[in-house]
Amino acid sequence: MPKLSIAIPTKNRYDTLLPLLTCLLSVFDGKDIEFVVQDNSDDNSRIADDNILSSPQIKYFYKKESISVVDNCDSAVSHCSGTYVTMIGDDDCVAKEILDVVDIMIKHDIESCGCDYSLYRWLLSSEGQNYFEYDSKKKIVKHINVGKELTRQLKRGIQNKDYLPCVYHGILLKRKLDELKALTGTYFPGPSPDMANCVALSCLVNKHIHISLPVIIDGYSKSSTGHLTEKKEHKGSLKDKAFLPKDTIEKWNPKIPQLWLPGTIWAQSATCALKALNSDYISKLNYCSIYLKMAILYPFYKSTATEYLKKYCNFFQVIYNCFKIAAIVFTKKLFGKKRRMAIKEKCSLMDAVNYNSSIFNENDGLGKLEKKIRLLF
Repeated sequence: MPKLSIAIPTKNRYDTLLPLLTCLLSVFDGKDIEFVVQDNSDDNSRIADDNILSSPQIKYFYKKESISVVDNCDSAVSHCSGTYVTMIGDDDCVAKEILDVVDIMIKHDIESCGCDYSLYRWLLSSEGQNYFEYDSKKKIVKHINVGKELTRQLKRGIQNKDYLPCVYHGILLKRKLDELKALTGTYFPGPSPDMANCVALSCLVNKHIHISLPVIIDGYSKSSTGHLTEKKEHKGSLKDKAFLPKDTIEKWNPKIPQLWLPGTIWAQSATCALKALNSDYISKLNYCSIYLKMAILYPFYKSTATEYLKKYCNFFQVIYNCFKIAAIVFTKKLFGKKRRMAIKEKCSLMDAVNYNSSIFNENDGLGKLEKKIRLLF
């Protein structure tokens, strides 16, 4: 049993997947780690003909029949045999120091770890943006009260997973993931895998931390969800999204606008996860906040948001939530992240991993993390 499994669900994106696997094998050659690739590409001949799959550290699974993103992610995690699991996109990467973080988790019996991210923009466009970025925070580690954090996010309309536990871009004890699947039949009980997973795990995980070191390198390629959200192109009808589960519309919460937007699909996924676990937390979901943020971030759908506000919210709820949203925005601008590193030169994924490692090495980041966790527990 390896110490860590990295699950990588993928579909038709070999331009980033192959460099990612090459980089991971270079960094972790012979280490106690496995890379589980679950491929749902239309044609896998490009990777099948590549000798990269000869590595004993790569477990490769291919399914030609088109399946939903939830099923693809589910299969990826189900094939993981590590004590801990993290799931990344096929354009993401992980820090060289991720196994050191896992060692600390094992030592202190920590079930789940979230982290801040650095950002790598793939050289697949000529938009002239920085190719490696990292925003720093002051507090190196927090012990998260998961119940309180879930309540906080639901009261904000579950528009962000922030400090919630999640296997996507987090590190989870596999035993906890298996507990979730035993209860719901899946690791991802909702149409948006990451949000469904983190909300469900928030009802099961007890010992969860969040650290301000970039254990994950968040990859932005042309077709990535992060890139689409940043460009406000993560929008549209649910009907033409073949990657969603087939019963998505059938199970859709009538109080959530039936649109493919970050705020609506995340709220729907939270609803599905909490229903699957029969959790009372579902009563804490703030629909008014969902509608207001939808109108602010996506003006094209302002009329739809207004319709739902009139139908499900009263005047005082609207005013209260407007003030809450304004206060959050103001606080973020005043006390938000500070840019620590922005590399403007073009760099490879391996260069990004090395830049990322320098952040860990600065002022003995791992040593400080170990000391702080020892004080917490």
